[in-house]
Amino acid sequence: NTVCVQPTGGQIVGFNTDVYGIAQSVREAGDLSTPSAMILGARATASSALAACVELGAKEHLTIAARNHGGPGSAVAAASRMDLSPSLVKLTDNLVGALPGTGLLISTLPAGVADDLADRIDEAAPDLSGLTVLDVIYHPWPSRLVEATRARGARIVPGWAMLLHQAVSQVRLFTNRTPNFDVMAEALHKALAE
Repeated sequence: NTVCVQPTGGQIVGFNTDVYGIAQSVREAGDLSTPSAMILGARATASSALAACVELGAKEHLTIAARNHGGPGSAVAAASRMDLSPSLVKLTDNLVGALPGTGLLISTLPAGVADDLADRIDEAAPDLSGLTVLDVIYHPWPSRLVEATRARGARIVPGWAMLLHQAVSQVRLFTNRTPNFDVMAEALHKALAE
């Protein structure tokens, strides 16, 4: 998601700051209760989420829940390249039953797509106090998934935190300098408030 021209030689190089953004925002929330993760979605951001899970130490017990797991840009293909073997389930499966034993839930789904899962969480009312939830959606905020999991005790990582850490990484790549995180965070919070 970031392309830079290298200062020596002019070579054009592509970087992925999603992985850093996801991993760093989850790290800020604290340690995972258990090294396992479920990713909702199976496209580009889900692929980055898989790589972030590896960085976070949750690579042995991974699940990808999606409407469709195949096709171009599939997280399943990315998992194969990373030598990972995630379980593949459908979004319509009984995901609620697996959440209490999961350390991290990352939703990479578009706004509204996880609402059905949120409704099922509300109905089942599981104890999710050991779960960390990152929903990459930042508008509308909070998402229905965030509301449902927070009400059951989950620790929430907002999607804008991922964007902030991505931006820090991008500024570092573009300028070869470490930006002032606090200034960037303040600007983001101001923009979100507006």
